[in-house]
Amino acid sequence: MERSDLDQLFRHCLVLTGHREDAQDLLQAGIERYLTHGPPAATHPVGYLRRILRNLHIDQLRRLGVVSFETLPDPDRLRGVEADLEQTVVDAVALDEAWNELSSLEREALLLWAV
Repeated sequence: MERSDLDQLFRHCLVLTGHREDAQDLLQAGIERYLTHGPPAATHPVGYLRRILRNLHIDQLRRLGVVSFETLPDPDRLRGVEADLEQTVVDAVALDEAWNELSSLEREALLLWAV
């Protein structure tokens, strides 16, 4: 596994947790689990580690009782919203506030959509 793979996995953990220290802890726990319980020769170790990290994060949220699901807004209410996101200028502060309001599962979904 290369440094770029670890950087990519750290960014994934950061999206899941939203905090640098928690992301470091999650990555360390995920790598430890991969090394002790992972397959001897995984064809896609980064993908396998992503799954481990996601499952560890969900397990942590369940233990803390944080996992909650909210319904999506009514799609009819969203009509008329600017469709061309590239032309929309978003204030960095507003974007940061919106990002922090998302749950970790929503941040992960947004990251996976963007990738």
